[in-house]
Amino acid sequence: MKVLADPANGWITPGNPSQSRFLTQLVNGDNAMADDFNQQAPGLSKIWKDIATEWIQQGCPIPAAAKPESFALSAIFPFAPKSKKAFRLGLYATPSQRAKHPRGTILGMGSVH
Repeated sequence: MKVLADPANGWITPGNPSQSRFLTQLVNGDNAMADDFNQQAPGLSKIWKDIATEWIQQGCPIPAAAKPESFALSAIFPFAPKSKKAFRLGLYATPSQRAKHPRGTILGMGSVH
C-alpha cells in the first residue's frame, strides 16, 4: 500500500481520487481488475472501489505494522489440530483422505509454485 500510495509512481494522487490513475484507468476501466473492485467487500455494505476511493480521499493513510509475535498460530492456521501435526492435502488426495482432513478441500494448486 505504501508503494502504491507513493505519488512518485504516478498511480495515486493522495487526497484526489479523480486525479489518481489507479482509479481512473484500472479500477474504473473495462477490465478484470475493475470487475473485482466492483464486488462487495465481505462484512461491509461497500464495494472495494468505494473503499479504495475513500482511502485515497483520506490521503492514503498507512496502518501501523502489526508485530508478528502478536499473532497466534491458530489465527493463521485455524485448521491445524492442536494435539497432532496436520497432514497435507495434495492434488491427488483420495476422497477418503479429503474426508479425514479438517478443512476437506484443496486450496490453490495444492503446492507452492
